[in-house]
Amino acid sequence: MLAPFLTRAGSDTLAKLESAATFRFREANKLRARDEPLGALYLYGYSVEIRLKAAYYRVVGLTPVDLIDRPNTLGQPSPRKHAESQIKLLFPSPSPAIGSAPAAGHDISGWAKLLEYARANPPILRPLSLIFGKTLMSFTDVVADHWREYLRYRANKPTASELKHVYTAARWFSRNRVALWR
Repeated sequence: MLAPFLTRAGSDTLAKLESAATFRFREANKLRARDEPLGALYLYGYSVEIRLKAAYYRVVGLTPVDLIDRPNTLGQPSPRKHAESQIKLLFPSPSPAIGSAPAAGHDISGWAKLLEYARANPPILRPLSLIFGKTLMSFTDVVADHWREYLRYRANKPTASELKHVYTAARWFSRNRVALWR
């Protein structure tokens, strides 16, 4: 008999995160093809969130087998908790015009800014090119304008234009996943 699914899922590693981004993007494409726009938009946005997190973890030195959700042996917070605390400290979310502000774990604008910050500051010092950085933030803004994790509880239907904008941004993140951290 198999152990329960959540038990078999195990802990989050960087490799699992990167794989999940690819799977969520593919699943979004399938939902889009079946005229399920909300599910597609939700998964496109989620794939962008995952890509940003994975790129940040790569930039700060995690390897594919590293756990992202456990404290290290010295008792320091997990990479995930450390990143989320950095987002809250360095890039607090302004009050949004509509809805609630995203939690640090789902704040794609915060993750994009943290990625830029990590690349541009010691000990990394591999800043993004000006054009690439502007493109990154532009596509992040598109997704942030249309996606929050709480959409999983909604039944609204995005317009074809909204879905296309989020799809275009998610496709850019998928195609540029390595350039985000190299």
